[in-house]
Amino acid sequence: MKISELFSKEGFVAEAAREYVEIGNIYDSQGDYAAANKFLTKALEIKPGNRDALLSLSKVFEHLGRFDEAIEYIKKVMEAGEENELLLRVGRLLAEKGDFDEAVSHVTKVVEADAANLQAKRLLGDIYVKKGEMPMAWAQYNTVLDEMIFKENYTEAVSLLNMFKEVDPIESRRKLISLYKQIREEASAVLELAFLAEIYEGSGMQFEAIKCYQEALSVQPEAAGLKEKIASLEKELGIEAPEKTPEEVLTEADIFLRYGLYDEARNLLEGLKVRTPENLDLHLKLKALYMDTNDRELAVTECIVLAELYRRAGEDAKREAVLGEAYDINPEDPRLAGKAPAGAAQQPTALGEAPPSMEDYAEEVSEADFYVKQGLPEEAAEIYGRLLDIFPDNEELRTKLEGVEGAMQAGVSAEKPAEETLSLEEFITPEAHAEELKEPELDSEVLEIFEEFKKGLSKELEAEDSETHYNLGIAYKEMGLMDDAIREFQIAKHDPKLFVNAESTLGMCYMQKGLYSLAAEVFSNALMKVATRDDSYWSLNYDLAEAYEKAGKSSEAFQLYTGVYGWNSAFRDVASKINSLKSEAGEMPPPPPPEKQVETRPPQAGTQRPLEQKRKSRVSYI
Repeated sequence: MKISELFSKEGFVAEAAREYVEIGNIYDSQGDYAAANKFLTKALEIKPGNRDALLSLSKVFEHLGRFDEAIEYIKKVMEAGEENELLLRVGRLLAEKGDFDEAVSHVTKVVEADAANLQAKRLLGDIYVKKGEMPMAWAQYNTVLDEMIFKENYTEAVSLLNMFKEVDPIESRRKLISLYKQIREEASAVLELAFLAEIYEGSGMQFEAIKCYQEALSVQPEAAGLKEKIASLEKELGIEAPEKTPEEVLTEADIFLRYGLYDEARNLLEGLKVRTPENLDLHLKLKALYMDTNDRELAVTECIVLAELYRRAGEDAKREAVLGEAYDINPEDPRLAGKAPAGAAQQPTALGEAPPSMEDYAEEVSEADFYVKQGLPEEAAEIYGRLLDIFPDNEELRTKLEGVEGAMQAGVSAEKPAEETLSLEEFITPEAHAEELKEPELDSEVLEIFEEFKKGLSKELEAEDSETHYNLGIAYKEMGLMDDAIREFQIAKHDPKLFVNAESTLGMCYMQKGLYSLAAEVFSNALMKVATRDDSYWSLNYDLAEAYEKAGKSSEAFQLYTGVYGWNSAFRDVASKINSLKSEAGEMPPPPPPEKQVETRPPQAGTQRPLEQKRKSRVSYI
C-alpha cells in the first residue's frame, strides 16, 4: 500500500494500479472479498480498462456467487478480442448459473477453433451432462479419456466410463476392459467381457460374443463356465472345434508342468489316455507326473503299463528297466509279485537278451541337455538321476549329474561369493550340446575373447537391471546367438515396462530355433498386455498367427490372419497367407467380420437401441 501511494504521488499510474491489483488478489485469497473489491475498483479508477483488475474482479464476484457480474467483467476484457481461455471461463460461469445453451455456444467456439483442446471438450461434456444430453456428452468425453489414462487418472476414467454404459454399451465397455487390463484388475476385465458378450449375443452377433469369451478365458483361465459358453455358441454356429492331436496335448501338458500346474496337466494327460491308451510318450509323462506329485500307487501303475507295452514291442530291456523303477518306487506293491527285480535289468536274461544301452535313451539324454541349456537344472537332474539308476557305471551321466547338482548348489549357496558363481553351462561337458541347434561359428580366438566378455558381464550385471539385459538380448539376437538372447529376454521380461517387447522378441528367437509352440505361448502373453489396438497390436497378431501356422494349428492361424486382414488387407503378406491356408485345409470356419464393422456410435435420440433388448442382471457363470 505504501508503494502504491508513492507510485500515485509520482504519477506512475500503471505501476500504482499493478500494486492495487496485487493487494486485491491477496485479500481475495484470504476470503476478504470486500477489501479485494475495494482495491481492485481503485485500480480501475486510476487506470480504466486495466485487464488484470477486470479479471481479478471477475474472480471475486465468482467467489461471491454473483455470476452475472463475474461474466460482465470478463466480457469487458473480451471487447479487445475473444480468447479461448476467456471463452472457457464464460462458458463455465454460464453453466454454473444454468444458461446451458449460451454456455455451449461459447465453449463450442473454442472446440471449432482448436479441435485438440481437451479442456474445452471436457467442459463441453460436463455441460451436456448437466443438460441431460448424455449421448452428446459421451461424444466429447470419448476423446478425453485417452488423456486421462495417459496421466494415470484411472479412478476418474473408470467412473466416467461406468457413467456411459447405457449410452454406448459396446464402446464404453471396450475401453473399460482395456483399462482394467492395463491396471491389472483382471476380475473386473473378465466381468465386463462377459457382459459385453451377452450384449453381442442379444444382438445376434455370435462371433463377437465368442471372441469376448475367448478373451476373458485368456485373462482368467480358471473362470468357470467360459469354455462351456464358447462351446455352446460354436455349436450354435455350426463350428466344430478340432480335436487336439496327441502331440498338441503333450506339448500343452509340458507347458502346464513347467509352471507347476499339475492338476491341469494331469487332466489333459488322463483325458488323452482314454483316446490313445497305448501311447508310450503319454505313459512316460504320466509316470513322471505321478512321481512329482508323490502318487506312488499310480506311478507304479504306469510302470506296469509301460512294461506291458515294451513287452508287446519286443523291447525286453526297457521292460526290465521300468519294472526296476517300479520296485524302487514301492517294492511292497503286490502287483509286482513274481516280477523280476530292478537289478535284473542290468544283467543278460536267461534267454540271452542284451542289456539296455545308452542308445535306447538318447531322446531322454537330449531332453535333459535341452533343460540344461534353458537354465532348468532341476528338470535335467531328475532325468540324469533316473538314467544313472539304470546305468550306474556310466561315467558321462555321472559327470553331467554332478555338474548340474554343482550348478544348483552354486546358485543357492549363501557362503559362495557372487563373483565366483559359475554359469550352468560351465558344469556341463561339451558332449551335452552335440544335438542342439548350432550357434554361429566364430574364430577360436574371437570366441575365447567373447566368452570371457560374457562371463564378465554375468558377474557385473544385476538381475534387476532389466533394460541392460534386454539390450544385450537384442545384441545377441542380431549376432545370431539365440540361446544367449533367449536367456537375456527371459530375465528382462520380469520388468513390467519391458514385458511386451521382451516377450515378443523372445517369441522371434523361439521361431528362429523352430520352437513354434513356445513362440505361440510368448506371443499370446505379450498380446494380452497390449492395451491399444495400434500397429504393434496387429503385428503381434500376425506373428502369433505365423507361429500357429508353423506349429500346424491352421484353424487358429486362419482366424488371426483374418483379423489382421480386416484391419489392413495390405499388411505384410496376410492375403496370400489366408489364401494358402484355404487351399491347404479346404473349408475353414467362417471368419468373424472385421471389428471396424461393429456399430459403436451413440444412438440418435428417440430411437431404440437393439443392443439393450437382451440384458441380464448378473453373470451366473463367472
